Amino acid sequence: MMFLLLFACTTQANLPRDKFLTKDGKLSATLTLKDVQGGFAGFTGVIWTIRPDGSWDRKRIISRTTQKPDLNGKLSARQLQQIADALAHAQMS
Repeated sequence: MMFLLLFACTTQANLPRDKFLTKDGKLSATLTLKDVQGGFAGFTGVIWTIRPDGSWDRKRIISRTTQKPDLNGKLSARQLQQIADALAHAQMS
């Protein structure tokens, strides 16, 4: 997630973020980022979930078990704009 936020800071300010951000400044959908590595015992890594209102959490994946969130928080309106800009810049659909 840190990479996404850093990447968003370097994008142009006037990108078409409307596709990803509602008029009231919320994300238009839940964003999920999975950072996992597969092996003989299954997958290990983390899942970051950012909800439209900016609330987020991180869950660890160990083998085939997804644990309860171990980190959580709330993004600011500016951080949600930066995420929308990064998605627009990457031309995500």
